[in-house]
Amino acid sequence: MSYLDQMTGFYLCFKILTLLAAVFYPRAVTLRETSSVSIFIYDDFANIDGSHLVNLDSVSKMGSFGTPQSIRTIISHSFRTQAKTSASRYGIRTRVLTNVPLAQPIPVLMTGRKPTHYGIRNSLLGRIPLSRELKVLNSEESPRSRCSSSSKGRAILNSNGAREFTSNSRGPSNNNIVSLQRVDITKTKSAVTTVLPRIFIHNMRSLNDDKFIELKSLGNKYDLILLTETWLTEAKEKLYSIDGFTFHSCHRSKRSGGGVAIYISNKLPSHELCNFTSRYMSSQWLLVKLPEQPPIIVANIYHPPGLCKARKDETVNHIISTAAKYIKKYPSAKMLLTGDFNDLNTSSLTSLLPLHQIVDFATCGNSKLDLVFTDIQEYVTSRCICLPPILNNDHCAIEIPPASALRPSKYQTVTKRTVTASAKIAITEELSRHDWRDIYDELSVDKKVEIFQNRVSQIFDKHCPLRSVRKPAGKPLLTSTLLQKLKRAKQRQWKKHKRNHKWRHLSALIIKEQRKLQAKHTSNSVNNAAKGSSNWWREVKRLTGESTQNSLPPLLHFDDTWQSIDQFTTNLNNYYLETHDDTELNFPELPSSTSTLHVSEFHTYHLLNQINTRKATHSEDFPSWISRNNSHLLAQPISDIINSMLRSGYFPAMWKKAQITPVNKVRSPKLYKDMRPIALTFHLAKISEKIIAHHIKQELPHLDNQYAYTRGLSTTDALVRFSTDITSNLDNKDTISVRSLLVDFSKAFDRMRPDLAVSKLLSLNIDRQLVKICMSFLSDRKQQVKVQDSISQLRSSKIGVPQGTILGPLLWNVFVSDLSPLIKHIKYADDTTLYHTVSKDNSTISESTARHVKVTLHNDPLQNAASYTAEWCSENMMILNACKSHTISFSLKKCVETESIIINNLPILDLNEVKLLGVTYDSHMKFTAHVDNVISKSKPAFHAIVRLRKAGISAQNLALFYKARIVSILTYSAPSWYPYITNNDKQKLEQYQRLCLKVILPHIENYDEQLGKLGLSEINTELDMSCLRYVEKVKSPNHPLNHYLPEAPNHLHHKSRATIKRRTALMDKNLFIKYK
Repeated sequence: MSYLDQMTGFYLCFKILTLLAAVFYPRAVTLRETSSVSIFIYDDFANIDGSHLVNLDSVSKMGSFGTPQSIRTIISHSFRTQAKTSASRYGIRTRVLTNVPLAQPIPVLMTGRKPTHYGIRNSLLGRIPLSRELKVLNSEESPRSRCSSSSKGRAILNSNGAREFTSNSRGPSNNNIVSLQRVDITKTKSAVTTVLPRIFIHNMRSLNDDKFIELKSLGNKYDLILLTETWLTEAKEKLYSIDGFTFHSCHRSKRSGGGVAIYISNKLPSHELCNFTSRYMSSQWLLVKLPEQPPIIVANIYHPPGLCKARKDETVNHIISTAAKYIKKYPSAKMLLTGDFNDLNTSSLTSLLPLHQIVDFATCGNSKLDLVFTDIQEYVTSRCICLPPILNNDHCAIEIPPASALRPSKYQTVTKRTVTASAKIAITEELSRHDWRDIYDELSVDKKVEIFQNRVSQIFDKHCPLRSVRKPAGKPLLTSTLLQKLKRAKQRQWKKHKRNHKWRHLSALIIKEQRKLQAKHTSNSVNNAAKGSSNWWREVKRLTGESTQNSLPPLLHFDDTWQSIDQFTTNLNNYYLETHDDTELNFPELPSSTSTLHVSEFHTYHLLNQINTRKATHSEDFPSWISRNNSHLLAQPISDIINSMLRSGYFPAMWKKAQITPVNKVRSPKLYKDMRPIALTFHLAKISEKIIAHHIKQELPHLDNQYAYTRGLSTTDALVRFSTDITSNLDNKDTISVRSLLVDFSKAFDRMRPDLAVSKLLSLNIDRQLVKICMSFLSDRKQQVKVQDSISQLRSSKIGVPQGTILGPLLWNVFVSDLSPLIKHIKYADDTTLYHTVSKDNSTISESTARHVKVTLHNDPLQNAASYTAEWCSENMMILNACKSHTISFSLKKCVETESIIINNLPILDLNEVKLLGVTYDSHMKFTAHVDNVISKSKPAFHAIVRLRKAGISAQNLALFYKARIVSILTYSAPSWYPYITNNDKQKLEQYQRLCLKVILPHIENYDEQLGKLGLSEINTELDMSCLRYVEKVKSPNHPLNHYLPEAPNHLHHKSRATIKRRTALMDKNLFIKYK
């Protein structure tokens, strides 16, 4: 062994022993006067009280082995650079004071390796917190004197016993000593939270899948992402959502290209002020609310190039007027106006508005097209950063780093249960040993339910406890070593040469590698999963953006007010119950009943096995899979509880508690009325409701004209009857038109009075014991609203029937059973449609037919029916919404004008197109508008197929997605409209399917080969088969439309063909004749 190897070994042993001694032996050291430390002074970083904070960081090394001696700190250039970079990330100016002599000894406690905000960093022991106040030289002293290691000043004691320094010329004095005090870390964190958002601005030149992959990676770095030229359409918007962000998009109307979009973190409450789009520009205005700071008005604008001066002036006037409007409305708000302005003259924006333009570099070639105007001082003083574009874009990106920004947390803590197979077995074993005798001996139904629910919940909590799990925030991005190297090489190329051929080549390689990684991941997650399984659909929804469940921001803007999530749940619950406060119920007296209702243990066992475990239940309920997996063990105690309920006629109070989950009626709800309340109850309550509903249906007579919540009937049956009645009346030569009124009830289910429903059950001769249970079910209910983890308080619900229960829809059908307006009508849930034929016999039409015929009807049957419906609503405490009710007149030849229907002294709007149960009817029964609507409705699914194919999904899996998401839309309720459409509309449907299959199988050009490969048929053939299957269903003698089948099919079939040749005329019973 050479001398060099020996010395190396001794040196390593010495270092190891030094480390062990430093860790185990010295638990405290003292910094003496002769010690010197390196200090980082952070100037512009103030806490809540306004005093300046000072952060001490240094790199120290121990003295001789094992002995607590004075520490002389040594700071390296790399550590100084790292600290400065860390400080500049918060926009804090730093000064590094090296080898600063201490003013007095200070003990430093070694409390472990955990980092703290304030202290002295030791190279072996990590960062050490200060135990008390530390005094060092004043920062105003010259660095050269501070760096001197031969200071001759000495410490003395003054009259008070305090240590002072002699005033030597090269030593420290009391006048230049500053105190560096320890500051509470919690205050520092609260100060950091009141920060400005970090902003990313970019002209995308079309937001596609490849660019979206790069865009998702920015979610961890920025709070606000503003994009221009997204080239999005309404069908593509939901494909580009990012977890943890709210997506606002505004695309140009009547012209391709352009468009703007904003991603805003859910940590920042925001409210969309307005969207403006035209052929010449797009603008988006948002109000972002910051905690403990003034709000920010954010505007994102795209102005296309090459417009005339008038259009440019129009854009400038729009920006100035809109900005002035919101500055006046929100006087304390700041403004941030960004976008791609191209050749627009923006000098007036800074002269007429109090804004500064802060971009000082070219953003596209040698031109400065992307600009930022703001009056936020922190953004004005900070320098915008030019970032390389995403992939091969021609615009560079812009970053606006604020003076202080909140670093996003890399981890989040979630509370969850881990349900394993062994836990399920343990639950089954404990339930098998459990004695339910106390439930059998108990007389009170409420007590029985309480004991059972608590026992099973305790067993579940025992074997599947709640645990807090720390997991990375956000989803991991697909990456590889090659992809990282390519991105670094592209970054270096951008810094050296900006955009050149090598940079574009690297962008193409990155796109290729990203697609390769995506295809590999997809093949493992989707193609290997069982087609149509829950795991398969979960992965497909994740790829298409349908499964993105963004958390709500801390503040919501609803009904023009800012409110927290807790306030939102409380206010929403109050809105649902606002009609309940002054309501007095008068239940009828129920005579005693001698009926003996009973449910067998086997029947209960059968119902427990039919539980759908994927359905959501009340948060206080135990999982429904416990009842299903252990039905043989729980059938006896559950049947005992249900039989006690049937005997007593009392529905348990615990099972009447409902947890309301609001579901959006519209895409972006802004009002409480845009949220539909869906009640989640206990799953055993639904079992009991099934048993009660089964007994009621056995005694309930057939309810005419009601097609909802009835076994064997659906929306298709209601629509087929409506279409058939309209066309058969129009085929009559004496018919002028068929007038229809679509009635809308306001909050129908929430206004149903339980006492009136009970009275109507008695009038239908339902068993008195069942009526008593229904009365108990509807009275004294309680509900609360749950949004994410926020739950409102329980409030009593006096009226209404909960949506989402088993018994509620049946009771609603009973409630509206006496609504019979004396003319033809169709009822489906709370949708009621009245229609009446206007013929020459009951009109005042002259024989000389004009081009526009005005029908003046006296004693109009439709008006009488409308008045009757309004009167029924008044008697049953319902509200008929005249503003949302509409009329339509169906006619074949002439444009017929009629007098408006009046309801509650308000005229009903007459339309040429109405949507009834998902089908669009026009006044000439062409259904061309419906064909266009279903194609437009399925466009998002079409774009999802494009994304799935790029992700590597196999053709067979794409065919399954196509049939589930597109064919189901195109063929919905086909028997009600398909027999009446023109050949042009049929060709339009077939061409749309050709386009879809071309995306699924791009390498096969022949349409028939594509159909054979995927096992599909032509879309018109599929629609024909749907009509044939429906006719076979109607042939059942018990079907309510059985009497619509023609008696003489041959003769009528010939007449129907002759009639169809006319452009808009339709033959009586055309559907049943054609498919007989």
